[in-house]
Amino acid sequence: MVIKLSIHIKKNARSLILALVVGLFFRVEVVPQGPEDFPMLDSLPLNPEITYGKLDNGFTYYICKRDTDGDEVLMEFLVKGGTRDEDIDQKQVAHAIEHVPFYKTKQYPKGIWEAENKSKLGINKANVSANTPYDYTRYYFNFQKENTDSFKEALLWFREIAANLRFDLEIINHVTDEVFEEVRYRTKGKMAPSGNSYRSRIFPGVKKLSDLDKSLKEHTPEVFQRFYNDWYRPENMAVFIVGNIFMDKDEIIKQVKSHFSDLEKVFSLRQKRDFASEYLNQEEKRIFIRSSNISTPEVRLYFRLPRSNRLVSKADFQEDMYKRVIIELLHNRIMQLGDGYMPIARGIHTKLHEDYPVFAIGMQIDTQNMLNVAVKEVIKEIKIAQQYGFSPKEFEQVKKQLKQEILAKKKVHQATLIEECKNHFLTGAAFPEDKTSMLLGIIDTMDMSFIRKKFAQLFTPAEALDFVFLSPGQVDQYNGDMVDEWIAEAWQSKVHPFKKHTEKISSLMGEVKKNSLKEQPYQLKEVKQAGITEVTFDNGVKVVLKKFQPKGLYADKIMFHGFSPGGATIYAKGDYYSAINAGEIISHSGVNGMNKFNIEGFLPWEENRVQPYINNHEEGIKGRCDKERLEDVLQLIHLYFTTPNKDKRAFEDWKLRYPAYYSRFLNNYQRLSDTIASTFGNSNHISFLKRLKYLDKTNFERAYQIYKERFANAGDFTFVFTGDFKLEEILPQISKYLGSLPDTERRDKFKMKEYEMSKGPHEKVIVQRKDYTGAIVKLCFVDNYPLSTRGKVIQFVMARALKNILQRRLRYQDEANTFITTVTPIDKGPNWHRLDIKFECAAENIDRLIAMVWEELVHFRDKGISEIEFEQAVDLTQSYFYMGTETSNQRVLDELVQQYKNKEAVVNTFALQNQYIKEIKPYEIDQLAKRTLQKKNYFPFVLRQVSEIMKIK
Repeated sequence: MVIKLSIHIKKNARSLILALVVGLFFRVEVVPQGPEDFPMLDSLPLNPEITYGKLDNGFTYYICKRDTDGDEVLMEFLVKGGTRDEDIDQKQVAHAIEHVPFYKTKQYPKGIWEAENKSKLGINKANVSANTPYDYTRYYFNFQKENTDSFKEALLWFREIAANLRFDLEIINHVTDEVFEEVRYRTKGKMAPSGNSYRSRIFPGVKKLSDLDKSLKEHTPEVFQRFYNDWYRPENMAVFIVGNIFMDKDEIIKQVKSHFSDLEKVFSLRQKRDFASEYLNQEEKRIFIRSSNISTPEVRLYFRLPRSNRLVSKADFQEDMYKRVIIELLHNRIMQLGDGYMPIARGIHTKLHEDYPVFAIGMQIDTQNMLNVAVKEVIKEIKIAQQYGFSPKEFEQVKKQLKQEILAKKKVHQATLIEECKNHFLTGAAFPEDKTSMLLGIIDTMDMSFIRKKFAQLFTPAEALDFVFLSPGQVDQYNGDMVDEWIAEAWQSKVHPFKKHTEKISSLMGEVKKNSLKEQPYQLKEVKQAGITEVTFDNGVKVVLKKFQPKGLYADKIMFHGFSPGGATIYAKGDYYSAINAGEIISHSGVNGMNKFNIEGFLPWEENRVQPYINNHEEGIKGRCDKERLEDVLQLIHLYFTTPNKDKRAFEDWKLRYPAYYSRFLNNYQRLSDTIASTFGNSNHISFLKRLKYLDKTNFERAYQIYKERFANAGDFTFVFTGDFKLEEILPQISKYLGSLPDTERRDKFKMKEYEMSKGPHEKVIVQRKDYTGAIVKLCFVDNYPLSTRGKVIQFVMARALKNILQRRLRYQDEANTFITTVTPIDKGPNWHRLDIKFECAAENIDRLIAMVWEELVHFRDKGISEIEFEQAVDLTQSYFYMGTETSNQRVLDELVQQYKNKEAVVNTFALQNQYIKEIKPYEIDQLAKRTLQKKNYFPFVLRQVSEIMKIK
């Protein structure tokens, strides 16, 4: 018997019916904290590192004079008022008010970024910025700890924001235009993306963007002033100061009081809406949208998850940690629906939302016919977990994972401290002194039976969930009644205990194969000027070892990249697409009889990545790994050379996954880049559009054959390894697995091809895109002249100076209102260099803005760089582009690979760059500008809706 449920049935009635159908389930609701003005008291004491106080008018401050690795002080000013707090007639007003202090205030008539002594104070877009999430607005002002003048300037600016913003028509017109351009930039010109459309229908407070242009034009000074009066009040404000600033703590507090004590307290403060309760109490949503923005049908399931947003006691943290464990356990189960070839769903992802009490599951399906199957399988997985629980092994795995995440944050950094203080201010969440130990203790004492009990409370057929279906095809054949029926059927279905979808393997190579490989003799060569060791084997393989201590991203990884000249372009035209896709096909197929999912179960992809590839002019293999998994990764590299799988089913599955993956890159920026690459004759560029268009030209048999040919001979491969490893440990392993790779003694005579840039000037190239509102403009300056390492540093400083100048002109002067202007030096070619200027604008402003850019370029070229522009550009280059790059694992790897590909003298590039940035002079910038910024080097490109060739004026 099938029970059909009406989408119009009220939530409680539906819950009762479902409960009767599948049995009674115990249900407990954790009521969310209301929006009332809670006292700032913790049942757990606040971390004593934090000096916390509140002025008589309600203004709050958090101070932590903490010694850190860096010399920077992080300073933030937060207002409890964001985009969800806007009234219906205030769409994006919170965001627009955030822009005002950067445009014009009484104390800063040209905005904070153009303040007097901005270089001395360290004021730039990297240090001084803001953002407006749902529930608050945040202003940043970071500075060097010895610069107490910057601290005082930050307080002055924050005080200006707190009470002195004004909203005359000139200011409103500017910031609303600016916000519109920013939204257009962030949505890639599509002001009504399907994601925003359905989220605004599900989540209270989320607003549509489709009519944003009209809404912004209707905003008046009164609308701005009302939002400002409602939310910019001392009770809603806090300042956060974290870092060992060179100032006594009492003096810091005195300065805070002197700037904010006179703000008038408001006794009838406007209360925030309780969006969590509104969401939980609204009717379930069933939404079906036809969208041209996607290529594959997508499903979204939003499970309502009542929870407290205020953690003030150990019991609260225990409750929250149990939910985190449950969500991770369920995440691992749901993700396995995508395991295997031809799975039920692909691209599965889950998320526990912070802004709404919901656990979301998203997935892609191959065809619309799979929709009901995918929905039912998700519900069945939940029922299996509810009925049979989780295994001790699953439980221990999740506990271990969470403990590793917590321990990774044990050394509390400045940004983490500010986040904890922010949560304390916004929700009253406790921040105890040894939070790490407390959380680890909670995990250690967790009870498995209680996990099962909690899961049964949170996920029941009685609990509401929201459903969204997005498809490039027709969706009229679906309705909410059908979805309710699928869900009811899944809850009624008989289920069996969970069984892993993928067979587990214990090793990649096996003892027989592993023991058959022997360590091979090698020759060592030290290159002291670059701090590297070159290892050469008799089979021709060269290995470059750069041992150092990385910092930041991938600091705990060993990274590698092996490459060889050759690639897809050496094959006949009919084989090109088989060749260019061969690496991905083999990666998807697996090696040594083990499929992709077996391998990823043994070597988790996110932590230990190995990827063979073939591009236009080379083939290679690259990735990263944990130190303790290096031998496993070297075995996998060996197997990719020697025993790739030939699996037709894997190939067919890859063809189905391929369009959804590459369609993500088919945005307007990529289409413009494709046109630029084609114009310049860049033979290294591969168009995603062509790869998708000619997918059917990929032949399975030929792709496998080409892969075997390109990886049959390792003798012309160079491998580069970077990271914190021990030479005496890594040498025996690479000699065994890389030194024993096959060698036919035939060395390809191909070269890593480069190309000569065309010479200008050229007419403007127009790319037509009917789905794009506005225009993307990219002005390229190409010079067929090699730049030395010093020349590249000079080019970078020039680019930073031009970015500042053009951003100032295009964003704030002549009401151009572009959101962001980028100036990017491109130096990948050994015999040419390029400078790209990019901005977005309304289509009718293209010519006017290009003319403005040329005015600034000609002035810069003919008059030279000013002293203040030079100082600021050098400071930005040193602070944000070269400082620390010598400890970035990825950058060090990429730089060494580039040097060996180009057969350049191997040097420590980053050390030279840091040396040159301290030595260069303004006249060197002027010389490069005179050479580069010429009409003969000029290539203009525009992407817009209307296709018409416009002459350069």
